[in-house]
Amino acid sequence: MTAAFSSFDPIGQIAQSVPFKDIGSYGVSTGRYPWRLDGDHSSRVYITNVGKVRAAMGGYIHPTAGKDYWIDTRYLEVGETAVFDLRDLRDQQTPDPRGVKLAKNVMAGQFEWTTLFGDGSQRLIGRAEEIDPSGKASVIVDTDACDCPSETLSAFFTPDSLFTTIGEDGYFTTTGVAYPACGGSGQDYTIDPTSFSINTPGIFSLKGGASSAMLGLAAGTSSFTTPVKETIYGFARGACYVVSQSTFNVPGTGTVQVPTSLQFVSATILQTGNSGNHGCTSGYYGIGLDIDYQVLDQNSNPIQSSAMTPQEYIVWYDGTNNGGFTNIGPTYVSTTSQTTRADGTFDDAPVELCKAVPFTTPLTSTQTIQVLMNGQAYQVRINNWKFSSTNLTNHGTVTNGTDVNKTQ
Repeated sequence: MTAAFSSFDPIGQIAQSVPFKDIGSYGVSTGRYPWRLDGDHSSRVYITNVGKVRAAMGGYIHPTAGKDYWIDTRYLEVGETAVFDLRDLRDQQTPDPRGVKLAKNVMAGQFEWTTLFGDGSQRLIGRAEEIDPSGKASVIVDTDACDCPSETLSAFFTPDSLFTTIGEDGYFTTTGVAYPACGGSGQDYTIDPTSFSINTPGIFSLKGGASSAMLGLAAGTSSFTTPVKETIYGFARGACYVVSQSTFNVPGTGTVQVPTSLQFVSATILQTGNSGNHGCTSGYYGIGLDIDYQVLDQNSNPIQSSAMTPQEYIVWYDGTNNGGFTNIGPTYVSTTSQTTRADGTFDDAPVELCKAVPFTTPLTSTQTIQVLMNGQAYQVRINNWKFSSTNLTNHGTVTNGTDVNKTQ
């Protein structure tokens, strides 16, 4: 025997019947409902947190045609209700987090949801409302079979190795893999972590929630974890019960990067000219380059940031200098800029020595490069340049003795 609450709207002439459920049962925290949108039919699903603690839910909409629609994790405060209007989702072509939309002509399907990441104390209750205005009737349906919540058996960070710089946030997500308690494949759902354990404190701090972030404090690397509750359910004699409960830790690694060196990427010879991306002025002897560098951290990994300012201090062959560290860019060469690109690369151009007369004996100069990041200067490279020309204009050789060697 099932008890229900029935009501009648005399204005709209719509009858409603809502079955009662025992909120002490684990089975209330999951559900499977058929839905239909043919004719004037509309279907809505309501999921309410009737427990005493914050709870998470997620699920899928399985249409009779087209791809499944993913409902990622939604956290509900005590007393809060999530409403899913199937007709609105279809007609407004609202995409799920993966970009899937319900087919415009789909008429029916099944709505499946479950409590996520709980310890058995969470209580969500759901119902599906199907309304046919022309028939003046409303039917509440609930077709649970094995009604146990899903079990979170594993989880991971994306990315699993996090990188940021001092004073900057690096963002990441935590994903749990939830498996149906009575068998089936696992599904990914986003976790909002609330606590972390950092193996080496002082390198970075971690913030949980929907926008999880790692704030860089000092150069270094540390492992860290966040706990996830694991509740295993069993189903027998038409009822769900808890088999075991435990907590496992999701492992990750965080690195706070500082500029330490430059990786030579490529070098292009700039031809002589008087405008555009030119090297030496027309009629002069020597050679000029456009050099592309990648900024690397203390572990020789690229620093992917546009917040770095490359600077240089040059002592030329005659002992004069440029007066101190100045920004490498921008110059008249269009590839240059004041700061690095988003991937942490930059161009140094023109790198040149030009004279009105030939100089076949190499002339040397020293270029010290530093990178400014968050107000701190980091020396990353010293180039000991040697330039020479031939007896032809726009011809010469340049080398730093290691990774840059160009001749024309």
